[in-house]
Amino acid sequence: MFLGMSDPWVAAAYIANIAVTLVCVVYGICFYNSGDDSEVEK
Repeated sequence: MFLGMSDPWVAAAYIANIAVTLVCVVYGICFYNSGDDSEVEK
């Protein structure tokens, strides 16, 4: 039983959600302000 969840699919979804959130945070930190937004696209 993981964190009180007896269903392994619920536990897997919970872990996957945390993993994706961490990937997004790390990606955001690594590529923050890396683009050039000074020009307006037409």
